[in-house]
Amino acid sequence: MEKAIKLGCCIPGGSFMPQGVAQTGSAPLDSLIAGCRLVTEAGFDYAEATVGMAMALSEEEAARAAGENLSLKYFNSFIPGNYKILEGNEGYAGALGYVREASMRVKQLGGKLIVLGSGAARSLPDGMDKDEAKKIFARFCAEAAEIMQEYSLTLALEPLCAAECNFINTLAEGAEIVHRAGADNFRLLADAYHMYRGLEAPSEVRKYADILCHVHVAEPPERVFPGKYGGGYLRDFAYNLLASGYSGGVTVECKFGADIAAEFSASREFLAYIFGL
Repeated sequence: MEKAIKLGCCIPGGSFMPQGVAQTGSAPLDSLIAGCRLVTEAGFDYAEATVGMAMALSEEEAARAAGENLSLKYFNSFIPGNYKILEGNEGYAGALGYVREASMRVKQLGGKLIVLGSGAARSLPDGMDKDEAKKIFARFCAEAAEIMQEYSLTLALEPLCAAECNFINTLAEGAEIVHRAGADNFRLLADAYHMYRGLEAPSEVRKYADILCHVHVAEPPERVFPGKYGGGYLRDFAYNLLASGYSGGVTVECKFGADIAAEFSASREFLAYIFGL
């Protein structure tokens, strides 16, 4: 029987970018291929990359990457911070234009889902009414999801802790936006690190099981690889995810040390244990 939960890992270097800023280096295609291979060689089911890394590829490089069987299903760090969604029509329209361009590229590379964290792009401007911001942001997400539906992609909203963004910080707030938007391909992501920083109990994931579609994990409070310090919060997190009936991706998104290969393997072994895989 095929396992319901799949384990993945962000590509090192460019994939851990809390504010939606991707750094791909001088050779993005080489970084993408090498990163995906490192992840899969550690035993993960898939790799997760930034949208920025995908967009840095030339058309020729993207075509080559598409033929490499890279197991790239998920992408994060979606909207660049220079597009200010809540600061007027220019930023809003520019962000939607980027959604279409990025969706085309992600689809070309075999992607199925894009994570909308992008704290800098979605930040709440000083003095803006929060309820008005929710209306605008929910409309943006609905329009983005409509564009992405043309490419058979899912949009996953990631609540971010207050240290990284001043808007949509908890699963409850994320769920409100998902329900307001009302798009079938717009769902919710649970990030264990952000939940920990926001003092959310791991049991919160049970409340939103019907709209939860993707998961990020790291060992809090330092955001290191899962299990490094015993994984107490992550053990409870996994228990509640399993109890909720969750099936989908669980991606390691953290800071790694010098021995990346060893930490990849340790991360995968720990996650396989707590999820019973």
